[in-house]
Order: sequence, then C-alpha cells, then structure tokens
Amino acid sequence: MFVFSNFTNRLLVCSLKSEVIILHPNFAKILTSHCSQDVITSRSSYLRRLLSESSDVAIALPAGLTFDACAQAIATCYGSSDDAAAALSPASLAAAWAAAGWLELGPGAGRDPYDLAHAAEDYFFHEVATDHGRAAGVLRCCAAFLGGEAAGPAADLLVRCLEVLAASDSGSGRWLDDVAALPVEEFLVAVEAMRARFAHDHDLMYTVVDHYLEVRTQHEFATGCAWFDRRPG
Repeated sequence: MFVFSNFTNRLLVCSLKSEVIILHPNFAKILTSHCSQDVITSRSSYLRRLLSESSDVAIALPAGLTFDACAQAIATCYGSSDDAAAALSPASLAAAWAAAGWLELGPGAGRDPYDLAHAAEDYFFHEVATDHGRAAGVLRCCAAFLGGEAAGPAADLLVRCLEVLAASDSGSGRWLDDVAALPVEEFLVAVEAMRARFAHDHDLMYTVVDHYLEVRTQHEFATGCAWFDRRPG
C-alpha cells in the first residue's frame, strides 16, 4: 500500500503491500483507495525511481504545486481518458501540466496511452491555443511554478502561451508585461525554454528579452530617483 499524505508541505510516500491510499491534508480524508501499486509505479517514472531505492520516502512538493493538484494528477492514473480530460480547465491546466511533468507521468505498459500529459496537451491545442484570453490566463498561472522542481514543464507551457499571444497580439502587449514581472531567476528559466523551443528562430525570444530589459532598466532608474528624492537635505 502507498500512502500519500500532506504533512508540513511534504508528500509522504510509504510502500507497504499493493494498494494506494491518497490522504487529504492532516490525514483527514481519503481521496482514492484500494488502487494497485503497480499502476502508479508504471505510470510515474519519478515515483518508480524513488520507491526502487526506499519503501518510505518523503518528498517536498515543488514550489507552487499544491497537494490537491498532485493528488488529482495521481488519481488520473486510475481513471479513463475522459476522466483525465474532464479535470482540466484554463485555471487548472498549468498545475496539471506541471504535476504531470514533475511526476513524469506516462501511459504505462499495456495501458490506455491517453494519460494526463496527453490530455493536457490536447486541451491546450483545442481550448487555449485558439483563445487569446485563455492563453494569457494560463501564462500568468505558469509563473507560480517557475521557482521549483516543476519549473521545466511550467516554462514549456508558458512558452507555448507566448507563441499564441505573439501570433494573435492586438497591439496591447500586456503579455510582455506579464513576463517582465517575473523575478530574474524565473525569467531565465523561461528564456532557456524559449531557446530550446525556438532553436531556429529567436525573434520572439529577442522581443521578450528586450522588453524585459527595458522594463527592468526603467524600474531600476525609477528606484534610484526615488532613493535620491528621499535623501535628507
């Protein structure tokens, strides 16, 4: 039996026999029970590696990823393709994408190939890539995950949103300001994702970087002026 529980912001995983129980924060509510251990270890490469080394591990959740989002991602391993798709919305896509990437979720041998990662990608192309407003909302949601272990998949989704927004920009450029609001460390994660995705065409990356530097320069200048204004006479 696995036990997934939220305890001081850590995911406690115990392998005891052959079932899975996912517990809500403070061990208060069982979300999923009596699920085969083989399913989650075949679908999550990350948990399979950890549990091959120890039967009792504590995992710190990545920055921005809640216990509920992680538990929902794990629960999709035991449902159908319709269940995985039904859990997605513009507000939840970034968390599901980040969780699936962090857990390295896949279809597993001999199982329905339509896993959460595939469901999230299909949802993006059908519901987000065709809608400027949704793409902008998903982009802002991605920022929450750029400071931790789920930064890679979150940056990948953010860059896809940038492509949509750049192609459909009405001239407002608000999406550039959303990226410019990122801390430097998180912005660099996004830049690396852009570099990888735009290997043969860096125009969009240069546009984003130039705007980021312009905004940062203006901010630093304004901060310096304010400091001088506050100096005692």
